[in-house]
Amino acid sequence: MLLPAGLGQWSLYVNAYAFGIVALSFGLPQALTYHIASKKLMKEQVLVHSLAFALIIGLAFMFFIFCLTISSVSDIFLPNDIPIAWLYLGLGCHFTLLLANQILVAIFHANKKFITAAAITAGGSILLLFLYASYYCLNGIQYQEYFFGFILGNMAILLAQLFVSLYFLKKALNYSIELSSWSRSFYKPLIVFASWIYVTNLVQFLSYKMDVWFISAYVMDDKQLGIYTLTASLSQLLWLLPTAFHSIIFTDIAENNSPALRSKIGVWTKRILALSLSLGIIGYFSSFILVPLLFGEAYKDISTVLPYILPGIIVFSGSILHSAYFSGIHRIDLNFKSSMLGFIFCLALNYLLIPSLGIIGAALSSTVAYSLSALYLYYKFSKE
Repeated sequence: MLLPAGLGQWSLYVNAYAFGIVALSFGLPQALTYHIASKKLMKEQVLVHSLAFALIIGLAFMFFIFCLTISSVSDIFLPNDIPIAWLYLGLGCHFTLLLANQILVAIFHANKKFITAAAITAGGSILLLFLYASYYCLNGIQYQEYFFGFILGNMAILLAQLFVSLYFLKKALNYSIELSSWSRSFYKPLIVFASWIYVTNLVQFLSYKMDVWFISAYVMDDKQLGIYTLTASLSQLLWLLPTAFHSIIFTDIAENNSPALRSKIGVWTKRILALSLSLGIIGYFSSFILVPLLFGEAYKDISTVLPYILPGIIVFSGSILHSAYFSGIHRIDLNFKSSMLGFIFCLALNYLLIPSLGIIGAALSSTVAYSLSALYLYYKFSKE
């Protein structure tokens, strides 16, 4: 649908609101999961405070985007070929709705309603897939129309997910928006817990996503950026299963840490690593046929980049479970050190390799950073 250059511009849009979620959410979703699972919050206060937080932070994010658009570096961080008004509307509303949905998913997870949360998320993804397919079937549609359609489609589906989540929270768990329960003291216990999570998530996000900005700044080729973005996204599909385990482990550990559960995490980690390795090898060799078939000949260079980024993705997949364990036992400082280790190497290698090697350099930087970050967590978990 979008050629590599168009996907490169879209990746800058996605990176902008994704960075906003990490930088401005202050770790609230994870803190909510921990405190609700630990029975430390009053149920009637959760929704009104959480949604108010999402709205206020959404307004702050719109102001941040405004400041960025009037700066001299906006072309590095934001798409440069759509009207400014669409950036404000799209990014501001998209950010607010996405943050609100993440908060509601955290509430589901805290109450062990994993299937409900997954069903709502999957339903949104399927609707989005149908939406993109319908755009693809429209002959003669222009690039900017695609872009606007993506923005409006994403916001409409996120809004639908929000209302469906609120309905099920009321029906299954008796959560409701009670304005009379408002109290500023609600946030105090969350802030202390979330501080480590916030810094860790921010550093980890930069490790994952800073390569997009380095490519935008040094390679200055939207086509290469689009190819790299899709390569990274396809590789990170290997993280879907361990990420699902992460939510379950975090909730269970927060409720009741036990040697038996820790032993299970060790077994699950080995199986996740073996599965990721197998799927990574299969995915690489099949990419020579499937990538041109599914995405078109314009993306055939993905198979050239995959061998450089897949090793780090595979090694890191098992450490996602260990990250959940350390968060659950309140050793978030270890997750922070792991993320900081990856961040330092990713920053240095991006600076050294991307100007000369382009997207291959970005892939190599990611592999080194992911591997070192994961190995640190494996080592610390083995000492528990």
